[in-house]
Amino acid sequence: ARRLQFAGHCYRATKEVVSSFVQWKPKPIGRRSNKLSYPDVLAKDSHIAKNELGIAMQDHRGTWSGVVKSVLSTQVEE
Repeated sequence: ARRLQFAGHCYRATKEVVSSFVQWKPKPIGRRSNKLSYPDVLAKDSHIAKNELGIAMQDHRGTWSGVVKSVLSTQVEE
C-alpha cells in the first residue's frame, strides 16, 4: 500500500523528474527481459492494467485513494 501511495505522489509531481520515471520501462536486453519493472509491480499490486495506471494515479481523491485503501483492507483481512 505504501508503494502505491508513493507512486501516486511521485506521478502527480509533474514538475519533478521522478514523475516521468514512475511509468518508465527499460528496454528488454537478453535474459533479463523477464524481470518485473516498476509499472509491472504497481499493476500487480493495484490490479489495474499498466496502460490505465497513469489515469488512475492522476485522480488522487477518487480512484487512486480508493485503490490504496482497497489494498490496505485486503492486507488486514489476510
